[in-house]
Amino acid sequence: MKVMKDEDGFSVIEIVIVGVVTAALIFAGWLVYKSNKTPKNKDAPTKVQNLQKTADKPEVKATDLAISWLLYKPPGSEYEIRIPDGWKLERYKSSSSVYSLDSSDISYIKGTIATVTEVQAGKDFSTISFSLSIDKNTELPNTDAISKGVKQTSLTTTQGLVLDKYYFLTTTEPDIMGPPKGTKLYTYRVTKGNYSITVNHDVLDMQTDDLTYLEKSIQTIKFL
Repeated sequence: MKVMKDEDGFSVIEIVIVGVVTAALIFAGWLVYKSNKTPKNKDAPTKVQNLQKTADKPEVKATDLAISWLLYKPPGSEYEIRIPDGWKLERYKSSSSVYSLDSSDISYIKGTIATVTEVQAGKDFSTISFSLSIDKNTELPNTDAISKGVKQTSLTTTQGLVLDKYYFLTTTEPDIMGPPKGTKLYTYRVTKGNYSITVNHDVLDMQTDDLTYLEKSIQTIKFL
């Protein structure tokens, strides 16, 4: 059989074979390009979505941890506060104030419900680990942290009220009664209408100065 050839001397069959091979190479190259490009295209929206999720993630509020703590209201129900797990506070009879003189009584113990015990009589003390009192007076109390110290960054309660924070470090020994040298004194103050709540917290020189749970607690204060 006579094979037809073009002017350059190539047969029709040779030209067809070359065309098929060329097309196959082009198609294979396209498949490789597509397979290498596809994962990148899939990853791109995933990264954007992850960034969006991070941006939309709500900030953890200071009171989220406190939601399971003891909700305490004094006999007069003037206010309420969440007391951290493990705390052991006292309250004078017929009083709305609560306090603790021993730093070990305000140690956080997860899962151990806080207690507030009514006591009949007061005690002598030079320092106080924790105290909370409410009164019908918007004037600042004369605590060392307020009168001698500095005002630090304010906090905000769950009621949206400003909680002022004052700090003072004692540098001399007391004459008679008072905190010893090196004691850190904190006073927190929040006011609504004619009522004010004052929280005092003393940290002795050798004690750990960790305000985490205390501040989470007092941020839950609500006037009723």
